[in-house]
Amino acid sequence: MLIGTVLPGNPASVAVEMSSGQIAASAHALGAARTARFRLAEMTADDVVALRSLTAAVDALDAEAAHGEAATVVFTAARLLLVADAVRELVVAHGESEVVTDAWRQHGRTAAELIDPLADLAARALSSALEELPDGEQLDEDAFDALLRGE
Repeated sequence: MLIGTVLPGNPASVAVEMSSGQIAASAHALGAARTARFRLAEMTADDVVALRSLTAAVDALDAEAAHGEAATVVFTAARLLLVADAVRELVVAHGESEVVTDAWRQHGRTAAELIDPLADLAARALSSALEELPDGEQLDEDAFDALLRGE
């Protein structure tokens, strides 16, 4: 079970209480997503930005996982969506594969258990961020991305 709290004064950020296993499984899922998505020989500018974002998320979770302890991890709505998608992709990809790796044995069950709680927390963060908008305000794509990043 994950407990997440939208941070007062910063509705696009969520503090999530995670076990060491949940942190490690999330870091593994992000690393696997990074490898799977960016095996391309050529990348567009958007691909480079996405790769940088994934790498920053992997690095942050790897640093937390290195402690081997439960922790409260603060995510922006954008990063939480990234983690939720990566965990779901890892579990779906494994379900379509017949190969069972050591990494899957170590993180698979935890990753599968995180799918719905992470998606729910990401939806709450997004909803909270959108509630902070003045009535009738329109957002272009850049402003929406900035909102998700907590800027």
